[in-house]
Amino acid sequence: MGVKKYAPANLGGAAAKPGTAAQSAPDEPALRWDRRLSLGVAEIDDQHQALIGYCNDLVKAVRRGQGQKAVAKLMAQLRDYTVRHFTAEEGLMERVGYPELDAHRAVHNQLTKQVKLYQRQLYQQHAPEPAEVRSFLKDWLIGHILGEDLKIAAFLKSR
Repeated sequence: MGVKKYAPANLGGAAAKPGTAAQSAPDEPALRWDRRLSLGVAEIDDQHQALIGYCNDLVKAVRRGQGQKAVAKLMAQLRDYTVRHFTAEEGLMERVGYPELDAHRAVHNQLTKQVKLYQRQLYQQHAPEPAEVRSFLKDWLIGHILGEDLKIAAFLKSR
């Protein structure tokens, strides 16, 4: 079973620095895909773009004040998609014999715990600040892609 492809309209537009965002308009993407985030593996790049889309949907809901129920639903969707993505990414690493698979899997486990903890924190807050939500998601997702996932790309290129 593959990972569902997500193609939100707000991923288009001009490229920006990884993780940059406009600060004002509720519909502006909080995070933007940038080719510097690309691993060069279409399946994984598509999933990373989808994760950015889910993050943008979540920040947009917070900016618009859509309420705790909507935010909780979007956070659950992000968490569930993340778990499916990590499974697919780990499958890729297994297939190509990535030597840091165990360490990368441990990072995925930690990231999953972080997003579950953050989900609980959001549930307890009635009106989280959009900038705080964006900051968490940027550090959590963009930081992981730039810090860990690009190592997979380097390994693939070196083979």
